[in-house]
Amino acid sequence: MNKKKNSGQEKQNRRVFCLFAIFSGLFLILSVQPSFGDIQEISQESLNRIKTCMAACNTRMLEIELETIHSRQNRHWLELKIKRIKDLGRPVPDELQKSMEYKFSGIRALEREKKTYQKYYTSLQNDLERIEKQMIKGVSLDTRERLLSEIKTSGLSDWLELVMDDAGNGYQLKTILPILFASGSAKISREYDYFLKHFAGLVKQHDILIVVDGYADIDPIHTRQYPSNFELGAARAANVVHALTGFGVDPSVFKIASTGEYRFPDIRAVSKQKSIERYVNLRVMFQK
Repeated sequence: MNKKKNSGQEKQNRRVFCLFAIFSGLFLILSVQPSFGDIQEISQESLNRIKTCMAACNTRMLEIELETIHSRQNRHWLELKIKRIKDLGRPVPDELQKSMEYKFSGIRALEREKKTYQKYYTSLQNDLERIEKQMIKGVSLDTRERLLSEIKTSGLSDWLELVMDDAGNGYQLKTILPILFASGSAKISREYDYFLKHFAGLVKQHDILIVVDGYADIDPIHTRQYPSNFELGAARAANVVHALTGFGVDPSVFKIASTGEYRFPDIRAVSKQKSIERYVNLRVMFQK
């Protein structure tokens, strides 16, 4: 009982942290809006804080997605159990019916929560883009609109975001939702086939460089195939590259990186779930 209570408290703490980060970001944005005309007053620190809030929001959405998948699996198991009982001509216990109702209401609550975070994320993203557009140094806005149109046409608006490079001279594509992996495995789940196929179709028409970063969780691994998490992270990245080349992307445009469990972005600061530390991120840099 205490274990369940602690787990519930942990989830609540994460939700509170994410909401605090997001509302702090919204407050920050509102506070700098009157100064948008003077780009010198918008510091890089402010931009970084907004991006941190976006990362916190995105992490919670990812956690909600994982919780929803788990709840749907449990609901499916209950449905099968109830069906077997009915097939045997026996009455279904009230506890099972209540559990089914609880699962349904839980899933609906998660879906509502995800929509709320999506709204916050979109608000933060729009304000960030408005700031970044004023920081562009000689990059055509037509290029930006064309790339955004291509992303939308490819059906990848929920998967990718378009951002400026650090120098403000061009654009990069980054994955919003990482490609996740099972523990100790580098096998890509079939659920990512849609993304990989459409991502390949989007990027292969451009002159690009794609950096593929593979990560592992903190659990050590010592197998013949993966002597350490460095090899596991690299294998995950390599498998994504193989999948994309299979969809027609030129193999010469890729750069693979792996730091095993030793480097994490902001996502780790707001989540203790190992399942979202096993992932691959993609970063596309458009060449001049």
